[in-house]
Amino acid sequence: MPKSATLWDNSNIAESYAGVTTPLTISFAKLVYQVVYIQVAKASGLSQKKIDQKTDIFKNLVDSKFGCLYYNLLNWYQFTSLFPGYGKNIQNLERMLSIPEFGGKITAEKPSTLLKLYYPSLIVFRYLTFCLQIDRFIREVNSVICSFQLNPLPKENKKLWKIFKNLTKRLLPKWHIPVDNDFLVMTYSGLLEKVIQPALRKSPDLFQKLLSETKTTLSSQVWQLKDLLSFINSDQIAQKLLISKKDLQLEKYLSENSDSKIGKSYSQYINQFGARLPSELKLESPSIKENPKQLFDVLRLYNQGFLQKKNKLEANILCNLSWPRKLFIKFLYSKLNRHLAYREKTRLLRARMFEIVRQLLITIAKELQGQKVLSNYRDIFFLTLSEIEHIINRKISINKIRFLIEKRKNEFKKNQKVEAPSRFWEKEGRIQSLDNKPSVSDTRWEGVGTARGRVRGRAVVLIEPDLARIRSGDILVTKHTDPGWTPLFTIIGGIIVERGGMLSHASVVAREYGIPCITQISGISSKLKTGQQIEMDGLKGRVEVIK
Repeated sequence: MPKSATLWDNSNIAESYAGVTTPLTISFAKLVYQVVYIQVAKASGLSQKKIDQKTDIFKNLVDSKFGCLYYNLLNWYQFTSLFPGYGKNIQNLERMLSIPEFGGKITAEKPSTLLKLYYPSLIVFRYLTFCLQIDRFIREVNSVICSFQLNPLPKENKKLWKIFKNLTKRLLPKWHIPVDNDFLVMTYSGLLEKVIQPALRKSPDLFQKLLSETKTTLSSQVWQLKDLLSFINSDQIAQKLLISKKDLQLEKYLSENSDSKIGKSYSQYINQFGARLPSELKLESPSIKENPKQLFDVLRLYNQGFLQKKNKLEANILCNLSWPRKLFIKFLYSKLNRHLAYREKTRLLRARMFEIVRQLLITIAKELQGQKVLSNYRDIFFLTLSEIEHIINRKISINKIRFLIEKRKNEFKKNQKVEAPSRFWEKEGRIQSLDNKPSVSDTRWEGVGTARGRVRGRAVVLIEPDLARIRSGDILVTKHTDPGWTPLFTIIGGIIVERGGMLSHASVVAREYGIPCITQISGISSKLKTGQQIEMDGLKGRVEVIK
């Protein structure tokens, strides 16, 4: 390990913040991680004095490199060392972040004797009361979102900024509860895999089969999309606008007919899933109102028809196991199922909260554009939160703001041309990449199978979800996905992802929709070409070019 160096990794965070990201999103993400994990520390019994001593850790859990968001891994390892059970904490962290085992040494903290004494009882209490806490959290966040949707925004920027500050102050500290849920997901999945280990020799896909039966809230979005499509297809005007790709006119037509069945279906979808977009946590991502094409492209794709997929759990899957082991497996499975469902609910709430933040900041930006401070309202994405506050309070000159915006736009364009490593050491500006080298073969690859099934089909390589290039039954090849890609999983025949693991978004959704998934094949999106016929085996993790 290089001395006095920093270890950066974005294998997991790229699911939420794919590719080059704007300064505004990065500054907000840094705030989110800082506030949330300080609250995680407090809920885990860490004193305020200790938290204040470790401010640098909490402020620098994430940062920007090559214009992308990365985890500062050594800070994460030091964070876990603040609590008893460092070795186990490290394993849970690496499993949660889907990262390789570190294997190096860091200067670990030594928890106080007092924390060691009451930490176990605190963890037990949090575990026993967790479902009450997360249910209350979901109700409260839903209440805030509904209240925001019902009340019109003020015009004055100082009032808008006050709403933003109050919103983040009220909700961000509570977001440690979904973090606790993620740790429970990792804990139960790890225990489940360990308990069924003796049976894996006879049935190597047993763990995948069990996970394939978990049910989340993902399907509700797809059903609402299907309902909306059926209403559009039964309305001649709407159907004609959809087919002719007059998306702005279609959006206007649906909005203006809010009292009709088709308008109510559209309004219901927007209210519940309007924030569910590709790169939904990037504040610069346009909403459906700004870019309705991203919704109507999905509906046009759905007009092609859906694949009939089956992924049922065999009735005798556990028949060769002893009854105590069966009971324990069923217990772990039910717990994992419950917490996976919680994870999807809270991820949707997170997307909806980020959409509120986006609306507030865009409203501020449009006011600044009207005041000639910004040339275009979208320039706000090239500023940081502190700079926006300085503008509102008139503590920074317009000339300096415009200089910063132009400088960062140029940096953004340059970074888009860089192939950033997913894992690397940095010391004094020097980079040592730790990326796995792509397979030498151009026709065969092996990765980690995370959803069983064997299919052949046309490969379609996408870095961003360009729906116009997808046909029913295609095998999607990409670097990573996020929840905004979910509607595609009813159309595609399989998915191959460069990063991720058994509990990453692509794997969870693939198992729920009954399609094979393979992860951790570095560089495959640059090796495969759209149009090639390939075969994938989601159990063995193998991909092969047929022709």
